[in-house]
Amino acid sequence: MRTMFLLMAMATATRAGVELTAKDGGWEITAPGYTAQIGANGYLMGLKAGDVEFLAPAGKTPGGCYLCMNGQGPLTNLRREGETGLRGENRWGEIVYDFQPDRVVCTATNRYGSPIAFYFILNQELEAAVANRQRYSPLPATFTAGTSVWLKGTQALEIQGSNRAWGPWKEHQVWDARLEKDETRTVTLIPRAATKNELNPPEPLRFTFDVSGTGTTPNQIPLCMIGDSITWWRYGDDWRQYLLDRIPSLAFVGTHTAALGYSHAGEGGNSIDQVIARMADIPDCPYYHLLIGTNNNNVATAEEIKPRSERAAQKIEEAVNLLLQKPSVRKVFLGSILPCATKNPLRDQTNAATNVILRQRFADGAFPTDKVIWVEYEKPVRAWPGWEPKIELHPLKEGYEFLANILAPILQREINPPMEKPVPTPNCGVKVYNLWDPEAGETQVPIIAGWYTVSCDLVRVTGPEPKLRIHGAPVQGRGFLDVSFPVTPPADGQRLVVRFYTREEGSKAYTRDFLKVEAENCEIGRILFEKLRPAERVSIFGEGAYIDRTTPPAPGELVEP
Repeated sequence: MRTMFLLMAMATATRAGVELTAKDGGWEITAPGYTAQIGANGYLMGLKAGDVEFLAPAGKTPGGCYLCMNGQGPLTNLRREGETGLRGENRWGEIVYDFQPDRVVCTATNRYGSPIAFYFILNQELEAAVANRQRYSPLPATFTAGTSVWLKGTQALEIQGSNRAWGPWKEHQVWDARLEKDETRTVTLIPRAATKNELNPPEPLRFTFDVSGTGTTPNQIPLCMIGDSITWWRYGDDWRQYLLDRIPSLAFVGTHTAALGYSHAGEGGNSIDQVIARMADIPDCPYYHLLIGTNNNNVATAEEIKPRSERAAQKIEEAVNLLLQKPSVRKVFLGSILPCATKNPLRDQTNAATNVILRQRFADGAFPTDKVIWVEYEKPVRAWPGWEPKIELHPLKEGYEFLANILAPILQREINPPMEKPVPTPNCGVKVYNLWDPEAGETQVPIIAGWYTVSCDLVRVTGPEPKLRIHGAPVQGRGFLDVSFPVTPPADGQRLVVRFYTREEGSKAYTRDFLKVEAENCEIGRILFEKLRPAERVSIFGEGAYIDRTTPPAPGELVEP
């Protein structure tokens, strides 16, 4: 029996070119795409492809991978799992390795009773990492990403299933998966050649528009509305609809889209600081409307009201001055922070205190009177009988109509816009950004919370119940998009069309991410991933940024020459 056991331990298993050989208390693995080593401690201690070793050797610090929380120790009872797998456990949890021809799949389970870490310590010879369409070099680097790619020369290791990467830790780069109590996580390591975009990541996509307004007769008046969720969430797009009803020559500009398809530049949960941080991404426009500040003012004590309101006013002034540096700007309409009826009355008091400071800044001449226009929302709202349930933190429809009735006359006075409905001139159209990157197989940019349209050709149906799946990557502790749509073959010459809402960003509802479009039991082609357009119009297919001169523009869409 002892002889038979030794022979079994020394045996080599093969599956599609994968070989496991017991050696020195551990295992050596040879596969078509890599070689790997499991140490006597039961952990993956080496992973090599194309003469590049990706994992740090053990030395003064632990190398390879390991489970850790208030200490770490070897896996025990390491044993075979299936034809080319291994399983081991310790007091922290369990790891099952599945050695496939082109990848190593590690399934880690937390048995500790509280959160633990699953670490990979990476080789110090690695040159760069790519995550979130950014290149991090030199290493170590710190970032949050579910998937990351680690590079040396043209050789890459893609690792899926992380929470973050961080370092330096004793001069090392650490890859980190944080497992909650009883959580099972799949971590996939794929050695491969680096792609063109990984070796030379493209520049971040910036939305630019011709905001001359000369694509119609009479000319349109481009307006970019900037702020937090009040600018767009729930009934926020009705605000733009009410403005358009009163001023039909308005054309809304922005990188975001809401329920009715009007463009804007509001992001849910934004503070003033976050608006300032994304100022370079806000498109150039002649007219801006800025309403921001309530998310800075949710104080917990009365003592915080004065310092917090002073800082909020100072940061709002900073944001206005940055908008005044935009090339085409003519006027910035600065709205007073709205009253809010929430469970925290101190927030409303801090908003009011911020407005007092801003009014005084206007009186002191801090803003150029011909370029910055104060829009007084607070006083009329407070004088509106029963305003609280109509405004809350996010106004209801009648609340937005009330705001439109305040803003529209000010726009008319300051801009003198045409009051006739604009008519597109020949050879003009709406600029479309196809956010899909066919080479990467995902969107070009992380998708901002909002409404989108995906259209594509249905090449053929290959099985029962075909569907389209649109999804991001799971990130521990955060929500991610994963929606599916049944595929019904369209009429001849028509394209498949689906519309979807990402859910709100934050509050574990949606994590901004690169999204994938996958076909199940069907084949698709020519994917167009675009912001929802007003009246749910679907653009003609194009790649990158282009002018759609075929699809009739809807009211409120910017028409470009």
